[in-house]
Amino acid sequence: MTPTLPKNYTDDFKQVLAQPYNSYRENLPIVTYKNAYFTHSGIGLRRFKLINETLFDNITPKHRKHFYKYAFYKYLMGKNVRIKGDNLLLLHNHWTTGYHHWVTECLAKMVCLDTSQYTLVVPEYYGQFAFESISLFNFKEVKRIPTGCGLSTNKITLVANPNSGHYNPVLLTSLKTKLIEKCNVVGTSIEPYDRIYVSRKTARLRKVENEEGVINLLSNYRFKVVDIDKLNFFQQVQLFSQCKVFVSIHGAALTNAMFMPKGGKVLELYRSLVNDIPWMNTCYWNLVTASGLDYYYQFCERAANYGTSADNTNLIVDIPKLEENMRLILGE
Repeated sequence: MTPTLPKNYTDDFKQVLAQPYNSYRENLPIVTYKNAYFTHSGIGLRRFKLINETLFDNITPKHRKHFYKYAFYKYLMGKNVRIKGDNLLLLHNHWTTGYHHWVTECLAKMVCLDTSQYTLVVPEYYGQFAFESISLFNFKEVKRIPTGCGLSTNKITLVANPNSGHYNPVLLTSLKTKLIEKCNVVGTSIEPYDRIYVSRKTARLRKVENEEGVINLLSNYRFKVVDIDKLNFFQQVQLFSQCKVFVSIHGAALTNAMFMPKGGKVLELYRSLVNDIPWMNTCYWNLVTASGLDYYYQFCERAANYGTSADNTNLIVDIPKLEENMRLILGE
């Protein structure tokens, strides 16, 4: 697939083009298994073999081996429960405890079938955003898997995982339309803003160290600073469905770009790509372009906690460069 280049593309992004661009699955098969076992995180076994639909197609043989050992150990040594219900459905996977994976992988599966025909099983320890979003779908029933427990089933339906970090534009549009329509009638409301900057100042890692300067600049361009942690799921969908320009450091908040109107503009602040770590997590580039939005990027200096991990490093934003990007994005 030919990449949709960032609107502010320069040679510093060239090495990213060597990575796969939005290599999504066209279809997500729906399958039913009898007498299967699942870890609390959703890795499945049947007849002591991994259930492929509970993994990602693009994982390495090394990771497959790891998940097999993990699931087999949990099956032998862990506590298991058996949940009864009509047409049990399992949609979560090993990564969907997080907002980004939940929305783009788990919720995306919900538009692939008639949810009213199924009883959804989901871990009880999942975040509030998960249960708020589940309430928007008309399931027969929702049953919670006790924390730390695996699940043994007589019969259960699965929807295969999409390729993580790669997004089918048709599926995204269907999910976006459904969620915006339902969130607009939930009863909660939030003041709309057409230019949003999401702050991670309360986060432990991966935040902007010179954020005061970033906010001072963006306020000159009428940006509203938003703390995502103070919003419920419905408010996030409502807020970003009316946002036209969105700026954020790399992180789950950028998932909300998928709710923006077509033609919106998104600027991702990302750690610099240097010789020791030339790789970039391109999930938001893929998501933004698959959503029909204009993607912009700004590579930023890594702060003193660089040794923490590549994508948990704090950033120092070049303010003049940010202003240059703002003028390009806004045409001012």
